[in-house]
Amino acid sequence: MYDRLWDAEADVPELRSLTRAYSVAYSLTVPALLGAKAALEGLRTRITLDSRDWAADKLDALLWAVLVGWNCQSTDLDHVHNDIDCSGDQNLWNIAAQHNIPSDQVIQAGQHRWWIAKAIAVAQQIEDDAQQQKEPT
Repeated sequence: MYDRLWDAEADVPELRSLTRAYSVAYSLTVPALLGAKAALEGLRTRITLDSRDWAADKLDALLWAVLVGWNCQSTDLDHVHNDIDCSGDQNLWNIAAQHNIPSDQVIQAGQHRWWIAKAIAVAQQIEDDAQQQKEPT
């Protein structure tokens, strides 16, 4: 029993050091993530409000694919793709075919879109959590 107690006491400085390291990492990454979220949302808003045809040019199509996404963005499990409510799940490949974009670039654009969407979602969760902590219960 004393061996376990001594082991636990020996771990305390290491755990404090680890806690400090995580705290510093969090304080450095969160502002950067929130700033990136604001920048990406600003770009997304800007291009979605632009009247140009973003599918007409290869580079524009890739920018749209990464920042907005050509495919349906619905996460609803009951969602059914159709031509009325969404663009479906193959629209990125259709646009890529129009511009002869290689498959690896299409896959990469889809992956970049996924990472951007996840980064924005995580940043939004951090903002929501911070807002909830500020509100009196």
